[in-house]
Amino acid sequence: MSPAQLKSWERIRPGDTVFFYATAPVKGLIGCGTVGKTDADEKPFWPQELEKGHVIWPYRIRFSSVTHISPHDWESKRVAPERTGIVFQRAFQPVAQERAESWLKALAKVAV
Repeated sequence: MSPAQLKSWERIRPGDTVFFYATAPVKGLIGCGTVGKTDADEKPFWPQELEKGHVIWPYRIRFSSVTHISPHDWESKRVAPERTGIVFQRAFQPVAQERAESWLKALAKVAV
């Protein structure tokens, strides 16, 4: 995550569930992960960082487990969530427990 997202990153705790929402080439949930730990890292990791020779996104999330839909199945199996009250362009935002449970059930049916 970028320095602009520091406040959101600081709220993430081990055991939290993070949903992965794609905006291209499809729009929808394509997976989720359970947070193992968070840390700040000054070593370039992402291709853009390696190319530029410096860190752009220092705030990292390490997942203890990940569930996802295979990329070639995104179009047919993505989960199109009810969008009321959610702005998917924002990096991180809390989701009500009932909604999270519904998304977890839907992903469990289609994930690898």
